[in-house]
Amino acid sequence: MGKARAIVDTDVVSFFFNNNQLGVPYRQYMRKRILLISFLTLAEIERGMRLARWGKKKRDEMEGFLSAKFAVIHSNDAICRKWAEITSIKGRPMAYADAWVAATAIVYKIPLITHNWKHFEGIAGLKVISKGK
Repeated sequence: MGKARAIVDTDVVSFFFNNNQLGVPYRQYMRKRILLISFLTLAEIERGMRLARWGKKKRDEMEGFLSAKFAVIHSNDAICRKWAEITSIKGRPMAYADAWVAATAIVYKIPLITHNWKHFEGIAGLKVISKGK
C-alpha cells in the first residue's frame, strides 16, 4: 500500500505559506501524506497574487513553495461529471470553486484538508479533515 494522500484546500495552503498559526493543527495530517492541490487551488493562488500585486520575488517564493510541497491534480472528465453532480443538488447551493475541490477529492477517493469545513458539509462521498470547527 502506498503512502496516504490528501488534497489541501487553498486556505490551508495559505496558512502554511504565511506561517499563520491557524495552520499549526494541520501539520499532523500533512506530515504523513502525499500532498495534492486541485487545479482550482492553483488558479485561486495565482489570482490572489495578481490582486495583491505581488512582486517577482514573492511570486517566485510562492511558486517554489507550491512545487516543493504539492502536486497538482488537473481536471478530467470524471472530475467534470462529479462537479456537475455536486452543483446540481437541489437545495444545496455550493460555490463553484469549492465544488471543483470537492469533486477532485471524491473522484480520487482522498480526504480534503480544509479550515472551511462548512463549505463542504453534507457532500456525499467527501471525507473532510478540519480543525476549523
